[in-house]
Amino acid sequence: MDRKSALNTSIGTIILVVVASAPGVSLLAGGIAGYLESKNPRIGARIGIIAGAAALGIMLLFSMVVEIREAFNHGIAHYLWIGLGHPAINGIISFLVLPLLGGAIGAYIRAETSSNQ
Repeated sequence: MDRKSALNTSIGTIILVVVASAPGVSLLAGGIAGYLESKNPRIGARIGIIAGAAALGIMLLFSMVVEIREAFNHGIAHYLWIGLGHPAINGIISFLVLPLLGGAIGAYIRAETSSNQ
């Protein structure tokens, strides 16, 4: 991944982590990353899903830190489910599928709105 791609992915990831609870933000974050990256929807989708996967990883780390008390109160298996399993399953649509679609849409919008001069 080159420097431009890493920057665009980071922008999408930061947007997604900071405002993850607002509706439509995952689609918007992927769209911004895809728009900034390329005019090709396939490349935009790739950047969108990478941004979403990075945001999901960060959110899972936060979840494990926040739910650490579950390990002491209910055991390690319960802690792993509450800290990792349940948030990962709930994050599939909002952190992987929607940013992928947003990245493709953002790249398509860039291709359609850019001048061919």
